[in-house]
Amino acid sequence: MKRVFCIVLCVALLEICVAPYAATAQDEVLPDCVKTTQTLEAKVVACRAAAKSGDAKAQYALGIMYEDGWGVPQNYDKALAWYLRAAEQGFALAQLQVANMYYEGWTGQPNYAKALKWYVRAAAQGQAGAQAGLSRMYYTGNGLPKDFVLAYKWVIIAEAGGNEIAGRVRDSIAPELTPAQIAEAQRMAREWIEAHRAE
Repeated sequence: MKRVFCIVLCVALLEICVAPYAATAQDEVLPDCVKTTQTLEAKVVACRAAAKSGDAKAQYALGIMYEDGWGVPQNYDKALAWYLRAAEQGFALAQLQVANMYYEGWTGQPNYAKALKWYVRAAAQGQAGAQAGLSRMYYTGNGLPKDFVLAYKWVIIAEAGGNEIAGRVRDSIAPELTPAQIAEAQRMAREWIEAHRAE
């Protein structure tokens, strides 16, 4: 029974890492090369040119194109390369995608150390999917020591950041904790949120 619960919870944690990617307002994310050109072929050409000139949103869009095979042959290695270019410029959604790709091993074996690096960077910018990714890493013990208190802390932060699935996950983690541990996780989450509001 506990194994089934863990599998269900891990699937829910994966959902909360990916949900912000799908739900983010398009105007915030889509570069001009996608919004202003008409045909798919024109979008690819325009985004590639903008991406090569350093536009982080265009690099992110090109990453999506390669990840999904949208106007280009699907290629996870190229998707990761373009996401990395945007991530290195501080684009939080690209950082989340890089972390997810490393965590899941889309271009080979999972690399939890690299996933952690990018989840931390995006989480610091308030990216709720990345905060959920940190929760998942602490919950599963992949790349970090298993720590349900820290998993609970990060899922609270993700929920406060607008991640709609995080509440369900929080409620699933709670039975693993004592009331004192829940209070400690809540305190740490409040402190993190307050510290990052001031920035």
